[in-house]
Amino acid sequence: GAGQARSETGDEQDWLSEVRVGVLAHDEAPIVANVESGFDFSADVLFASPQSLEWFGAPRPYLGVTLAEEGISHLHGGLAWDYDFAKRWFVSAALGLAVHDGDPLQEEQQTLYEQETEKALGCRVVFHLYAGVGYRLSRRWNVSAHYEHLSNGTMCPTNEGLENVGIRLGLKL
Repeated sequence: GAGQARSETGDEQDWLSEVRVGVLAHDEAPIVANVESGFDFSADVLFASPQSLEWFGAPRPYLGVTLAEEGISHLHGGLAWDYDFAKRWFVSAALGLAVHDGDPLQEEQQTLYEQETEKALGCRVVFHLYAGVGYRLSRRWNVSAHYEHLSNGTMCPTNEGLENVGIRLGLKL
């Protein structure tokens, strides 16, 4: 068909799947103590799921960034799953890694003021998890409530964790 012909000529970018951008409340969620404040800008690029991952629920690899107005920013990547559970509704989940700019890493290295205002994530590289519930506005556009969590999973002495929540807009490519 026409789609196949475009793909063979390279006019179609089959490897790119979706872009999601959003605004998140920084360090505002229910699991870990809220220390930092402000807002974050979040952007992720999701790639087409490789055939080799079909057996694993066909996750899409993702790369992204969360830039904090104040507080810890991070680059992240991993595997993301979407599951449609109603006509236009879906849930998302992801598991990956993040590298962040928070310093110092250990709580005992922080001043008393830093302990009150900044997270000590323990390790430079931490786990990145996210979950969301979304609604498909059209074939290409969606909006979702988004939750992300950073933690070293107790692999380092300090593990304060960081959580951000907000809203994201997605565009299927």
